[in-house]
Amino acid sequence: MLGPRRKYQIHGRKRLLDNFFKVDEVEVSYEQVKGGMGAPQKFLVFERGDAVAALLHDPEKRVVILVDQFRLPTLDEVRGSKLEPRLGDGWLLETPAGMIKQDETPEQCLVREAMEETGYQATKSERIASFFSSPGGSTERIFLYYAQVRKVDRTAPGGGDGSGGEDIRIIEMPIEELFRRLSSMEIEDPKLLIAALWLRERESRRMAEADESTSKKIQYRLNGTSKIVGYRTGSILAVKDVDVWVNSENSDMIMDRFFGRSVSAAIRANGAERFPKTKRIKQDTIADALRKEMNGRSFAALGTVIETTSGMLASTHKVKRLFHVAAVEGEIGEGLKTSIETLELCIDKVLATIDTRGRRTLLGGSRYRSVLIPMIGTGQGGFEVAAVAPKLIARAVEFLKANPQSGIEEIYLSAYSLGDADVCERALSKSERLEPVGSQQGS
Repeated sequence: MLGPRRKYQIHGRKRLLDNFFKVDEVEVSYEQVKGGMGAPQKFLVFERGDAVAALLHDPEKRVVILVDQFRLPTLDEVRGSKLEPRLGDGWLLETPAGMIKQDETPEQCLVREAMEETGYQATKSERIASFFSSPGGSTERIFLYYAQVRKVDRTAPGGGDGSGGEDIRIIEMPIEELFRRLSSMEIEDPKLLIAALWLRERESRRMAEADESTSKKIQYRLNGTSKIVGYRTGSILAVKDVDVWVNSENSDMIMDRFFGRSVSAAIRANGAERFPKTKRIKQDTIADALRKEMNGRSFAALGTVIETTSGMLASTHKVKRLFHVAAVEGEIGEGLKTSIETLELCIDKVLATIDTRGRRTLLGGSRYRSVLIPMIGTGQGGFEVAAVAPKLIARAVEFLKANPQSGIEEIYLSAYSLGDADVCERALSKSERLEPVGSQQGS
């Protein structure tokens, strides 16, 4: 708790600079942390006023509309700091932004500035945040918004309000490139940084089930081989060309409920047999098979792998078999948890088991050529995708490298959201053992 607000007293105020920018000298005393009023102190305050900034997003083209402007204070020669010199040349990539006029609301200012700088008519907006840009010395508060726009909304050329001080270049940037720059710390405008973080989080939470018909297949080839490591975008239910699916479970090996939002629930519900022309479950095929394989046990050690039928997924998604792995463990009073080391063990054991079972099924070859693995440990396990995906990819690469005779040719992670895909792409592109093959529409 922050507790009650402390007292302060302003003793005097004097304007030292009254130009486009204004600077005041303010004498103030305020209640100290240890109690009692402190002695009066003089502060310089940069009177900047309130401003609006907006991230304009075209969801149809999957681009954001940004502006590129010359900003003199960003030059190393001007800012006087030798810490991490900028690679830029004075131009800064930003969100459209501007000062709120006296008779404007933030929303009205947003519409005006978006039109002046980019030529887009912003009609619907959502506030992301409001914050002080530099509270140690400036009064400036920024109201940051997200606004969707489309091609038909661009009704003017943009580029500024026509004054001699504005020279604006309009940039349409794919959101994947925005997220890449965010991850590689290439964004220097705080408005854009905050908005990009917000957009990535929003995209990460967007339900991929809205379109289960397509999945993009991104592939990287293990150097000197035909083996593939990659990822599949969107819902797991959009994937219909992978032989084996891995299902991450808790140590009780009890699948999620039919109406859950997890991979386990999706596999259970879509693998079950239904009554004709209804959604009602006739037989809980996969969960029943898993219970049978548990043979009365109520617990499986972490890393345990159990193979079952794929139920109706065999006909609807061409899934030959399911391999369930105990990846998280429950403790009384502490909930479910796991560790990165456990997740690495799970991948090692599940790939080895798939390889072995595939070879046993068909002598001289393998029934299981491709494997799809969810982001194990990121749901009940509590880990972020950014912590898990690089480890899973590294273990997949290591397995293929150590087992060149394996019948497994392709290993994919299921990248449910744009944020997941961004993490996978960065991890794959950084591996010295992999080279990109490209992307294609999956099925």
